[in-house]
Amino acid sequence: GPSQWNGIRARILSTPGVVGVDITSLDGQGASARLMYTGGIEDMKDSFQSAGLQFLRNGGTWVIEAL
Repeated sequence: GPSQWNGIRARILSTPGVVGVDITSLDGQGASARLMYTGGIEDMKDSFQSAGLQFLRNGGTWVIEAL
């Protein structure tokens, strides 16, 4: 729900290297977003893990999930 999403969004924005996130859509299944990050993919995975989030590829889409 929206409150859960707001918590995850706050964690994303507090992740080291994340400089912004633009939400393009939000529904009961999740959100689509454009993420601005200063660094490479491997750095991003480590940064998200330190924030308690998992950054992974699912088919042709990158996914961020709470651990």
